[in-house]
Amino acid sequence: MKGKLSSLIVSTIFITAITALPVFADHNAWHAHIVNGAKAYDQGKYDDANKELQLALKEAESFGNKDPRLAISLNELGLVALEQEKYTEAQDYFSKALAIREQALGKEHADTATTLDNLAAVYDAQGKTNEAETVCQRSLEIKEKILGANSPEVATTLENLAGICETLNKCDQAEKLIKRAKAIREKSPNSPELATTLNNYAGMCISHGNDTDVEKLYKRSLSIDEKVLGPDHPAVARDLNNLAGFYAKQGKYKQAESYCKRALAIRQKTLGGKSPEVAESLQNCAYLMKKLGKTSEAKTFESQIK
Repeated sequence: MKGKLSSLIVSTIFITAITALPVFADHNAWHAHIVNGAKAYDQGKYDDANKELQLALKEAESFGNKDPRLAISLNELGLVALEQEKYTEAQDYFSKALAIREQALGKEHADTATTLDNLAAVYDAQGKTNEAETVCQRSLEIKEKILGANSPEVATTLENLAGICETLNKCDQAEKLIKRAKAIREKSPNSPELATTLNNYAGMCISHGNDTDVEKLYKRSLSIDEKVLGPDHPAVARDLNNLAGFYAKQGKYKQAESYCKRALAIRQKTLGGKSPEVAESLQNCAYLMKKLGKTSEAKTFESQIK
């Protein structure tokens, strides 16, 4: 168990982007499916989100191949597939959304940059780090040009690029990028986006051998996510897992135990027994039980790994 950077942050446009669309007389069914999909996604109910978004896609396909609602539907389906680690599916959805947006909106539009962020996240998850860096850098250039250097959207891409640079061992560049992202996020001190940035900054501090502020960063992230997203959200499980990993790294196994077990319970409830995150938590719990001399309990956890 060790602290690490989280996966790249995907850029969602649920609900907020819908209100920015022109009013279409026939879009009510599509809109309802998108909203329902957004709610399920935010609750970590990804199978339910996929069902609603597939219905939204079916509606959107009747609007024309350049319609913004088609790109939105594809992008959101890509987000769900990415969360479920269905990377080939996610790449296909994002690539189709990107092609529509480049053609309909232009190559330097904010929504085009949003899809580039998401495509970079897929490449990163697949280990295609150089491709991820190229796509992410393009997104950053677009956003800085049209949205301004200190916009929240720029912070997302800065943080993604920081994670990619870290993977490529460009450590100084990575730290500068994530510190700039954190400064932007601090303008919204109770946002889940800040919580994710705090997690990633803590992970980077660990990898750079600087543990001084790590506990404080993880605990602040946990507090924000519990308050804003609720106690059973997958992001809360991430925070708990990272905090448990940090304590385990310090040999504080008893302190890590409760955080690790709670992370497991949330993941089992929200992601299902076959999720890689559940397997990770089971492995972590088994590791801690062995360190605490609870051999029987460790075997119980190990027996559940699928």
